Amino acid sequence: MPSSARPTAAGNRDSFGKRLRAIRGARVMTQGKLANAAGLSLQTIKNIEHGRTKLNSSVAQSLADALHCQVKNFFEDVGAPIPPDRRKRRT
Repeated sequence: MPSSARPTAAGNRDSFGKRLRAIRGARVMTQGKLANAAGLSLQTIKNIEHGRTKLNSSVAQSLADALHCQVKNFFEDVGAPIPPDRRKRRT
């Protein structure tokens, strides 16, 4: 595979950010509400969504918990269906 065809760390961050934005939008959650729910700053959420910051597993897990999804959902194709909300529905 040519070196230009390999995914880059920056490309992975950009894809993660786009997927995060899509899931957040489907949950009708603002960046501010996500930041508060995940225990992160608003600027950190903006930087993640724009692919400008590196992530660690604890940040990814905090985002997944706040969005009621799994970390693996952030690594799916940008156009993949939005995962269902993992919260138990009240009956």
